[in-house]
Amino acid sequence: MSTIKSIKKKLNQSPEAVFTFLSDLNNLGPLAPSMVRDWRSTTDTCAFNFSGIGDFSMRVINKVPHTRILIEHYGRNVFPYQIAVNIQNMGSFCYLQFVLDADMGFAMKMMASGPLKSFLDSLCESMAAL
Repeated sequence: MSTIKSIKKKLNQSPEAVFTFLSDLNNLGPLAPSMVRDWRSTTDTCAFNFSGIGDFSMRVINKVPHTRILIEHYGRNVFPYQIAVNIQNMGSFCYLQFVLDADMGFAMKMMASGPLKSFLDSLCESMAAL
């Protein structure tokens, strides 16, 4: 199992607002970097092509209000994975971090780790800019 963590970013938003926004996967599409193509989503699912890596489909499987959203692969994917969206409550602001746990072979890990980290970091940076 490989773990890839985004930067931990301070957001000048309440944990409730961040949780509500990220609980709807439709909201991630506009935040996605240019390496993401063919974005399709519903409230609880999304699918896209990650340039140079392949197709990803995921769905929300668990929510802990204002603290954590757990997203898991479903359907056809290049490898099985889960993404934890962690929101750390600091009162009037919060910290956000995405953590991807993936079952990648050695070659895929070498090829995909950098772009996946960049993707997760970009989501955090985009959330901070809102």
